[in-house]
Amino acid sequence: MKSKFLALFLLLTVFICSFQSFAVDLDIKSSNGLCTLYYGRTTYMAWVGTDPNKSINVMVTYSNGFSSSVVLNETSNYKPSLSFDANGKLFLAWTGTDGRLNFMSSSNGLNFTNKFVHSDTSIGAPCLHKGYGGFTIAWTGSDTQLNVARVVAGYNYYGKYYVVLQNKNTISERSKHGPALNSVSGRYYLSWIGNDYKVNYIMSDDPLLKASIIKKVTLNYYSNNSPSITQRNTAIDDYGVILGWTNTHSNLCTLKLNWDGITSGFKQYTYVSYKSPALTTNFNDNKYYIAWKANSTYISVKPIY
Repeated sequence: MKSKFLALFLLLTVFICSFQSFAVDLDIKSSNGLCTLYYGRTTYMAWVGTDPNKSINVMVTYSNGFSSSVVLNETSNYKPSLSFDANGKLFLAWTGTDGRLNFMSSSNGLNFTNKFVHSDTSIGAPCLHKGYGGFTIAWTGSDTQLNVARVVAGYNYYGKYYVVLQNKNTISERSKHGPALNSVSGRYYLSWIGNDYKVNYIMSDDPLLKASIIKKVTLNYYSNNSPSITQRNTAIDDYGVILGWTNTHSNLCTLKLNWDGITSGFKQYTYVSYKSPALTTNFNDNKYYIAWKANSTYISVKPIY
């Protein structure tokens, strides 16, 4: 684990960033973007390092400061994904170097166990999400089709750990990148980059997006990387989500979607990244954050809106 000096540095930089409109570079290097998760006044980060093996790293920060990060003995060519299940256990999912979906779980965000390698394959980063409709995962299969399934994990009669992807829904949409999934009050938003590089999203009241499709929209925005989604904070904003992506000139972009899918607040930033950004809603300081892998390989973070 890294020293407490790194933890204090990260805490200070995020504290400064929360009061400023400019970006702050963290003392963390990534080869392929990152994921961020805010849950229970705690922020979790996972990323692929710049070491030759492209090892997965995880860091946790509590309300009183960052903990040390841990480097897992797991590798990936794509950014990992984090989410809690309905029982409050943190899950990590990633696409292995063989293309298969991998899962591990943790009770504290640093010690991960129960690795399970699933038979389903992916050509990009998967996306875990816990909403009112359960614990789900979205990914792009090796056939480039989008998939959504419910994640069920546990031990069988013989004490062997398993992860089952139940009620898998293969959607008739295709992408060369991983999708993004999030929800607000039971309404689910799935976003992806089409084979024409356009940003797309589907809205549904079904967590598996099999039924109750409200709207499917192809936006007139373009990207070469996976999108990102975070839910809007109804204490300061309307119901809905925020989409984030990098455009074809590698500029960071964000867009608000409301409960009915109406778009507003498009922003294009001067900051540049060649990888997918990560969006987070911090319900403690009532701010939205975007994080990305800068061209220097360091991770940068900035408050938005």
